[in-house]
Amino acid sequence: MAKFSGDLKPVIDFVGRTLHDDNKDELLALWRVADCSLDYGSEDRMGYWEVYIRVGLKAQHFRPIRAQKKREALEAELLEIAGPVVNAYDDLYLRGVHIYPIAENDDSWRGGVELPVRIDSDDEDELWKRGLLRLFVSHRSSDRVRLSKLKVKLREYGIDCFLAHEDIQETKAWRDMIKQGLQSCHAMVTVGSNGFKESIWCNQEIGWALCRGILVLPLLAGEPPEGFHSDIQGPTVDLANPDDAALKVVKAMLKESRLRPLVFEAFVELINEASSWESLRDVGYCLERLDNCPADKLKKLKAAFEKHPKSEGLYSRAIPNWLLAQEQKLGSSKKASGVSDTATQAIDEYDPFADD
Repeated sequence: MAKFSGDLKPVIDFVGRTLHDDNKDELLALWRVADCSLDYGSEDRMGYWEVYIRVGLKAQHFRPIRAQKKREALEAELLEIAGPVVNAYDDLYLRGVHIYPIAENDDSWRGGVELPVRIDSDDEDELWKRGLLRLFVSHRSSDRVRLSKLKVKLREYGIDCFLAHEDIQETKAWRDMIKQGLQSCHAMVTVGSNGFKESIWCNQEIGWALCRGILVLPLLAGEPPEGFHSDIQGPTVDLANPDDAALKVVKAMLKESRLRPLVFEAFVELINEASSWESLRDVGYCLERLDNCPADKLKKLKAAFEKHPKSEGLYSRAIPNWLLAQEQKLGSSKKASGVSDTATQAIDEYDPFADD
């Protein structure tokens, strides 16, 4: 017989036909719903591969045979049937059959308590740009056009915004994507335009963020915040002026000790992704408006700028001048307070989102 081609279906069909003809009804019922695959072991000196047939069963089919003796008896029976047909290949030797349960998501045992929302790295990459600060924007649908412009401006400061009306893919369940955005954002802003407090969705989004303990910053755009949400004084913004609104949002973020390192860390990414003198210059123009950069982030920003291929020929002095001013300010504050470099770095290296 020829060497094994990789197609296991002829073996599966042979076993199924044999079980059917021998009236092995219990085993045939399992075989019909099984997910079968071939697992390779070692190769001997004669060129034969030791292989195992893996028989995967979903929970409802595996549970009745989960007892070890019962399962081993079925495995032995399958080995007896499948062995001759597998061993007929010139390069295979069937060493055994292994029946195992297929792990699947099943929250029915929780008794109505929903599993917390968890997202993996692939989901994060779909929602957010790596290296940037993640900002969930809770808003009324009527504001989406004006907020699209604000989103563009905030991106210039290294802030990646989640706008439900823009960022939800057609192939994804929109409620699930909103939950993933709420669970993985670093902060939230609420756009308090007229009618905001009547929105059921916006109120639930605020509650979700407050339970996570992240910053929920109200933007005053016609209507004041209410409830727990009103504890923080947010800036008054004009959505018709996205440049000014974006700067106010960023400066408010810098007042939050947990977010300040992330704001400047995002500028490292902006420098790295700048592909022209103009784009690198624009990063500098944004940095000029900001202050109080942590020492470790300042070192990373300086290193990123000095390594950038466009830094030498850059006519704008915005970035180097800003770096120098921040270094001088840090030096002055250390002398005044008597704090050592080591102590400052230990504080700055704290990452409030390390477990996210």
